[in-house]
Amino acid sequence: MLVLQQKLKEEKEAKRAHLDGRYDYILSIVSACVNLEKNEVEDAVLEGNQIERIDQFFTAGGFRHVMFYYQDMEGPELGHESSTGTNSASAKGKKSKLFVTEGDDVALTGICVFFIRTNPSKAINAENIHREVVFNMMDTANGGLLNSVQHLLSDIFIPALNTMNYGWGEMSSSQKGANIKQDFIASLEGFVSVLSGAQQSLLEKVLLKKCETYDLKMLKGPADFLVAANSMETVERIEACMKVWIKQIEQLRKEADDLGPRAELDHWKKRLSKFNYLLDQLKTSDVKAVLGVLTVAKSKLLKNWRELDTRITDATNEAKDNVKYLYTLEKCCDPLYNCDPVIMVDAIPGLIHAIKMIHSISRYYNTSEKITSLFVKASRADSSSELEPHYYCPLKTVTVENNNIYLLITFIHHPIH
Repeated sequence: MLVLQQKLKEEKEAKRAHLDGRYDYILSIVSACVNLEKNEVEDAVLEGNQIERIDQFFTAGGFRHVMFYYQDMEGPELGHESSTGTNSASAKGKKSKLFVTEGDDVALTGICVFFIRTNPSKAINAENIHREVVFNMMDTANGGLLNSVQHLLSDIFIPALNTMNYGWGEMSSSQKGANIKQDFIASLEGFVSVLSGAQQSLLEKVLLKKCETYDLKMLKGPADFLVAANSMETVERIEACMKVWIKQIEQLRKEADDLGPRAELDHWKKRLSKFNYLLDQLKTSDVKAVLGVLTVAKSKLLKNWRELDTRITDATNEAKDNVKYLYTLEKCCDPLYNCDPVIMVDAIPGLIHAIKMIHSISRYYNTSEKITSLFVKASRADSSSELEPHYYCPLKTVTVENNNIYLLITFIHHPIH
């Protein structure tokens, strides 16, 4: 054992002698980002073969990026030799660990410091590393990974791209190029909106409450269901649990009258996410145990539950369909949010066609009331822009030869105030 430890120590010192100015630059940045002493960072990356990954980052034609994670680890992942030397347990069985990763082997739960090469074909040396390598960090401690990526894009990259007037190549010399640039930035902003919506969905998800009236872990199979069903007191306790779940499910947020098609899409994506999460919970052992007992007991509450289960399934399918159909409107609506009035008007026929298609095949939007509402929201998309009043609602200038939506076009013909 002592011989092995001595050998490992010698190997680590040999690797340390290999470190040069490039490593000094990288490790100093990591040290500042994760608030560790530089020698602690150095000791951490000298473990195992992590140095080889960093070496490949420096070579011509090598890796495009290198990432350092600093986060709590537990069980087999921790290991004694991988410790950074801080040895401060943040929770029972957990300890903070710094390590090099490719990002696809361990989930990020702490801090990520990442370095990216601007030109992978050029070797990195101590003289050019500050020009050829860019870096940034993400801290998932507050809000998780989605929130961290969202703020990285919205607070740093998108503002930089909006103000950057160089490096766009031929796109800087033509109106077409300017439009492509605008579309690209709009796509990034749309992605940020998706991240925000996903994060909001996670925060708003409905988590069925733990049964407080009976220990459901005692119900392991049909025999236990039968015993429980023969006790009126037990059945009443389990029914009380189901009543709590029914109340939770019925309190799911109702549809809001949002301002435009994008907000409408966000609403249905969130709704789909919440119902999918709810359906997953309905397959858990606790719910199956409650259903098992109440089925044997022939509880009258089961009728309400089955009706609610059907409504949940219908609502999930409805949300799924609406997300699919509303995605077709995204491209049509982009000019209403991002372009000048002339381009807005040119985009209207495509928007009308998309809404006609939705009206003809959607189960939810196939009524006059619902499709009219969607038209109104589409008109609000352009009126939400900072335009002169006479540009409001260009939909009123469009005529469509289709009797099914003639009434809708007439409705939209009136200005939006």
